[in-house]
Amino acid sequence: MVFSGCMPDESTYIILVEGLAYEGFLYEAKELLGNLCSRGVLDKSLIEEESHYS
Repeated sequence: MVFSGCMPDESTYIILVEGLAYEGFLYEAKELLGNLCSRGVLDKSLIEEESHYS
């Protein structure tokens, strides 16, 4: 994705975190979410808002 010049946005990261959780990789999803939030890439409330629409 990045190599082709397309930068990931918030939606990309949300899909990634939710996909990990859905497949049962809860530890990895929580770790990724924590890293993204601590770096300011995502706001945890975005995940909560998006999951209401799933």
